[in-house]
Amino acid sequence: MRLVQFLLLTCALGFASTLTNTGFGANDPNVIIPANALSFDTQSISLSVLPGNQVQVVIDLDYDNGGATINNYGVPNVNQNLEPFGYLNGSISLATGDLFFYDPSVPLTQSCANNNAGYCVPAAQNSSLQYAVVLDGGNGLTTGALYQIGAGTGDVSLENASTALGRNASGDTFRPQQTVLVTANAGPLTDWSGTERICDAATDKGCVANGAQYAITLTFNAPAAFISALTNGQLGVEFSAADCGNAVLAGNPTPEPGTLGTIAAGLGMVGFGLARRRRKN
Repeated sequence: MRLVQFLLLTCALGFASTLTNTGFGANDPNVIIPANALSFDTQSISLSVLPGNQVQVVIDLDYDNGGATINNYGVPNVNQNLEPFGYLNGSISLATGDLFFYDPSVPLTQSCANNNAGYCVPAAQNSSLQYAVVLDGGNGLTTGALYQIGAGTGDVSLENASTALGRNASGDTFRPQQTVLVTANAGPLTDWSGTERICDAATDKGCVANGAQYAITLTFNAPAAFISALTNGQLGVEFSAADCGNAVLAGNPTPEPGTLGTIAAGLGMVGFGLARRRRKN
């Protein structure tokens, strides 16, 4: 039995997946203000399972044309946050959204900029959201931690873009109904600890892939149910580059080709181990 458990863990650790925004760049239709596409645009989200029941997520993105302020930048192993920045002459202040994991069996819906069909993107429904990782802590939430969402957890509430910005949604060019943040709620928190690290291509050229300006690395502990659901394709991932609901990237990550062989080999070894045990018995 221990051999089987070890081999199953080996299969899980072979999981790696990347969700890519094919429209990333200056003409990305997912960005609500195309002229400012490189101010806040999600490029990709990469996920992998690490030893010790940990999950690592790397988000590559552009943020304010490289002008965002970094807290504690350059200090190793310190939680860091992308600070809010202003656009439209400083009339709106933005921060990154939180990272969400959802049930992909629930169909995605359309999230639109003030009902403008030209700026609609697939997004997860609130009823399908299962977990969130907080990118900018405070108000009872911890930066980098994984939180569970759903009936009976009693720990978090959801905020859409309109609420997050505290503005009248009807007059602004963002996706007002897009869920972008979790906030603390009454009751005991259901969370798993984690860390956040941010690096930028200007000072660390090896940290960011494919020409993006920033990489946000989230490394968090996760329950067995989360890891099982992730590796079995039962969790989709969603992220908004800004909490106005801008540059939303959502999809169901699947194992990359290089990891499929690892998983298949691991499952084969599990079957061999079980057959061997039967022969011995």
